[in-house]
Amino acid sequence: MRKIRTRARALPGSQEWGVASTGTEQVGIRVQTIGGDLDGQYFTWYGSFTETTEERTLESLRTAGWNGDWERLIELPGLGETEFELQLEDDIGPDGKPRTNPSTGEVYLRATFINRISVAMKNVMSAQDKASFASRMRARYAGAAPRTRTPPRNSGGRAAGPDMSAPPPTDDDINF
Repeated sequence: MRKIRTRARALPGSQEWGVASTGTEQVGIRVQTIGGDLDGQYFTWYGSFTETTEERTLESLRTAGWNGDWERLIELPGLGETEFELQLEDDIGPDGKPRTNPSTGEVYLRATFINRISVAMKNVMSAQDKASFASRMRARYAGAAPRTRTPPRNSGGRAAGPDMSAPPPTDDDINF
């Protein structure tokens, strides 16, 4: 199953509130992708309000721009004012098979997560840890001339390029 991450922005006023067939309250918002192969495409993201999903749904709405105004929750003021990372996955039907466009055979994508645009890090340094690290590095390398890296050379004397025979890393290669 494909997992695609792309930048996106919510469309202000696009939210709709409803109740799923299971009785779970939910919200849907329209989002538009920004840049990359999917630039300008529209998707609908759905968040649900159960005991286990409510907190994550509210976090996603804030990431999409909602300013946290509880008095105007249904209006979601601020929606669309920020860019975020949208995760898309192949749309899998109840039969366990990907849903496809009947005329093109292309697999449909569905929006699964709204995340902050950030760098994934398993253990993030605290402000104090960052200051301590920076201080150690300054003490160790203060006054040292900046190093320049000389690229490796091949047998012909030219700079050797990267090893293109190995596949690029994937999200599954990150240990967290």
